[in-house]
Amino acid sequence: MNELTNRRTKETLDKEKHLRRAWNAHSSQQQIFDPASSEFKQLDGLCAKLEDLCGEPSRTGNTEVPVPPSRRRQLKGLRDEMRATLANIDKKLESGDSGLDEDPMIAEAKAAARERLKLPPHLRGAALLNETL
Repeated sequence: MNELTNRRTKETLDKEKHLRRAWNAHSSQQQIFDPASSEFKQLDGLCAKLEDLCGEPSRTGNTEVPVPPSRRRQLKGLRDEMRATLANIDKKLESGDSGLDEDPMIAEAKAAARERLKLPPHLRGAALLNETL
């Protein structure tokens, strides 16, 4: 009985560890496109198209297509759209400008934390204690 309890506890802890790692990876991602830009709309359109193509026909509602284009033509169009989207992403990453401004509250908190780090450790205190109301 003890082994079973230990195994279940270990499985639960492993599951939580994997979830924490996934959330940390998710939160470390940055948006490189402004949501109102045409590049973001193109990327979102590609995402929707891939979901539609890879989904089950019964789920997507595309059970019957009147005149389907050839498979080669479909793949060529998808390839061209993917190349264009990836080129936009690479261009935006190389420019280094994310297009999104940092939140002023976050910038202010970072500046206050840097100022507190200049103090000796015994005088730093907690951030909540140093906050003025």
